[in-house]
Amino acid sequence: MIKNNLNNFKLLFTSDRIQKAIKLLAIELDRNYIENIKDICFIGILNGSVFFLTDLMMRLNFTAELDFIQVSSYGSDTKSSGNVTLNSIEHLDLDNKHVIIVDDIIDTGLTLQTIKTKIQKAYNPKSIKTCVLIKKHGREQVNVKIDYYCFEIDDKFVVGYGFDFEKQYRNLNGIYYLDN
Repeated sequence: MIKNNLNNFKLLFTSDRIQKAIKLLAIELDRNYIENIKDICFIGILNGSVFFLTDLMMRLNFTAELDFIQVSSYGSDTKSSGNVTLNSIEHLDLDNKHVIIVDDIIDTGLTLQTIKTKIQKAYNPKSIKTCVLIKKHGREQVNVKIDYYCFEIDDKFVVGYGFDFEKQYRNLNGIYYLDN
């Protein structure tokens, strides 16, 4: 069990490195979407994407809509349960829009696959893209294309900068991994 300190964690990415990666991602998004500055909607997956999505959107040179959905698959464990709980998406307005689903991490792929499928069935989006801060390898259960990401890592459990364990550690400045 993780104690309420960082003794079991090692620094993976500093705050400066995170911000540089997000800046580069914003430049890529600007290049790809500057011509389609209308009808773009970012959908943030709560709660983990909030830090990443906020920093990313402040660096964009175009305006876009922003909405959120709440999903959970970890519970109080360090690995995804495989059961994706998705709250209602009926409040979203995504018809004829370019949708960019933003999450903190892709692990098994089940969360992003579930969201993409539900949005495609419920709405008529112009496009659906995925954007994550971290693309994790080693636990994939489904093949979901990740269109935009900042970092790739091996199978590590991370906390900080929006990532949590039992609702703690989200506010850490960097990203740390559990050192078993």
